[in-house]
Amino acid sequence: MAANHLRAKGLDEYEANRLATTLGDKLNVRDPSAVDAFLEKYTSLDTPLSFQDWCSCFCRCNELITMPPATVKNHLDTLWDVMDVTDEGLVHTLLKTPSLLVHDPQDIGSKVEALQAVMALPEEEATAQLIIERFARHPTILARSVDALESQLDGLARLLGTDIQRAARLAFKVPALAAQSNEELEGHMELLSKLLGLETEKVQALVLRQPSLLARTSEGLQAKIDAYTELFGPEHVGTALAGAPQLLTMKVEAVTARHELLQQLVGLVPAWETQMAEASKETLAVWLCSSEKKLRRLEIAAQNRRLSRMQLYRLLSNSESRWINDMAQAGLGPDGTPIVCAGGQGGAA
Repeated sequence: MAANHLRAKGLDEYEANRLATTLGDKLNVRDPSAVDAFLEKYTSLDTPLSFQDWCSCFCRCNELITMPPATVKNHLDTLWDVMDVTDEGLVHTLLKTPSLLVHDPQDIGSKVEALQAVMALPEEEATAQLIIERFARHPTILARSVDALESQLDGLARLLGTDIQRAARLAFKVPALAAQSNEELEGHMELLSKLLGLETEKVQALVLRQPSLLARTSEGLQAKIDAYTELFGPEHVGTALAGAPQLLTMKVEAVTARHELLQQLVGLVPAWETQMAEASKETLAVWLCSSEKKLRRLEIAAQNRRLSRMQLYRLLSNSESRWINDMAQAGLGPDGTPIVCAGGQGGAA
């Protein structure tokens, strides 16, 4: 009954059912009139949130339903001051992370100021809104004191062999690094070192390039490294992944498909097959991080006398602008088709 009533008020089926269930289970509010009375307590508050906005917030944060409207309003106003954003900006943030209204915003403000000071980024790159939106998805960060948060970042810096400023910037990029304990992060580092057969300094360099690796589960890392060990060989997998750590963030199936495509394409020109066989596993790993579009440059190059004589490394490593320039010199347009001259003849083949 309550769900049908909420759907009639404009909520989609999923939100209507979820909100009705939550109100019934947590507050024993099931009758449509009781639902209206409950929501009226919040929608009547002087805030930029609409009826649908409030319902979305309640759906995404059940704890919010049990908080007194006056407390929620106080938290919202304080958060608004801390973030210093427009009505639309506040609504955008709360719809993404309504749990912000559960915490003391003044405490959040202190953490934002501490992070801004440590990161020392230009103001437009680390606004209070950006920091709050990124870190608020991890309740453990919000639950820590400013001192505890700084201690966490200091521990992360020591673990990665860097300074606290860079550690804070990495955590800003991958908030999970600030959410996990130093003990958990140390365990992930040891696992990476063991699985890849690399010494600490090389693992540190790898994580500094791809910090999200520390936020991945041990089971997920193990499965990927096993698959790449088969692809690169046990004696080369460590150096290959150190050269292209982003492979550990990609789906193995996608990388395998690119490898098969690359093998197929280099077969178009015998010299390329030789160059691929002689390339280091680290270079191969970098190529496998390329998009399919970049790999398919070889299809175009194989049909053009000038381009087919180019080194495989150049074809797969050049930027898009350099590639377009190479094609132009070979008489091809940006799409790989011959350039038609004024006299009606194509460019150089």
